[in-house]
Amino acid sequence: MMKGFENMTKIMSLKSVQKAFICFALVGSLFATEAFVGHYIVSASTKAPVSNIKNINTVINKTKQKFPQSSVLKSGKALVPMKSVFEKFGYKITSDSKKGTVTATKSKSKIVVTLNKNTAVVNGKTVKMSANAQTINKTTMVALDFAGSALGVTAKYDSKTNTASLTSKTVVKTPSSTKQVVNGITVNYGRHTYEVKSQAEYNKVMEIVNKAVKDNKAKSFESLNEFNIYFTEYLNGARWNGNVDDLENDERQLALYALDSKLGELVQVGVKKETIMNAYRAYKVSNTLLEVAKTVDDGKPRSAYDALVGKLTDCDADGNTYSAVFDALGFNTSMLARTGHSFMIVLIGNKWYDPSNGGFAEIDFNFYKSEGYRVYTQPQTGSIKM
Repeated sequence: MMKGFENMTKIMSLKSVQKAFICFALVGSLFATEAFVGHYIVSASTKAPVSNIKNINTVINKTKQKFPQSSVLKSGKALVPMKSVFEKFGYKITSDSKKGTVTATKSKSKIVVTLNKNTAVVNGKTVKMSANAQTINKTTMVALDFAGSALGVTAKYDSKTNTASLTSKTVVKTPSSTKQVVNGITVNYGRHTYEVKSQAEYNKVMEIVNKAVKDNKAKSFESLNEFNIYFTEYLNGARWNGNVDDLENDERQLALYALDSKLGELVQVGVKKETIMNAYRAYKVSNTLLEVAKTVDDGKPRSAYDALVGKLTDCDADGNTYSAVFDALGFNTSMLARTGHSFMIVLIGNKWYDPSNGGFAEIDFNFYKSEGYRVYTQPQTGSIKM
């Protein structure tokens, strides 16, 4: 009986020693390499878990931003909140929780990212991102360099100031009233000749334009636009009530709806009422002057003189006429072109717009560059880089 007990004791002692040795070996191995603790990796030399995410500043067009979720530096990579940043550049953001996608749209531009993937679709083309689209504090974050490329702006991270900056590539300088001589023609606004061939043609164009502007200003604004008093009401804050049925039989609601579609982008960014009215006046004067010109679409009419005196026009002549009128009313204009088409754009505030059909849509330079457009005529002051 005693021998049996002694044998059992020896066996138990041996097992205890073996167990202790195994535990010691495991602990030694653990500290010799690394162990996962929660979301952190702890090594033998690590005293406490350290987060790899740090909040950083965001500056857009030289203005410091304050977003619900700040930009961050994660594993050395600058990430920005997609919705907050893209909305600053005029994009609308929608998300699809089932597909895990976030979509940014503006005019003809469309950008789609998928959470936890490092590819995005920009205007139908798949592009690779330097970091996965991801969620931080319920906010979709994308790489700073991708945001800059997709938006067509300059993106930069400054480690000294911990700042992610995004800056529009358009450069605007202080206007100058000094007249310049371009191809032997003395011009009033920058280097804009409106593609006339001589000083006499230029003088005639400006004579017609200045008279049309003067005649327009002599009349009340309400009598010059198809929306009558509703135009002023809209600028003072009146809005369509949202009832689709009212658009069929309520003139006021229809006018407010139409005005919002035409001028909404200007109002949303805080353009002054007087500036909006002046821009719309320029659009109406241009249209009135071009109404009597015959559109031929053969590429031959190119200048404002062709349209206003020769009474023949196409997109080039239209654009030059628009440019002459908007210039005369104090705006800064430019023209974009590709093979077979060109159009004028106008600077209002610090953004460029296409005033086609009286609807001022912000220009997405990144989109137009992808469509083959280039700067055909530089602004009278400053420059545009595409």
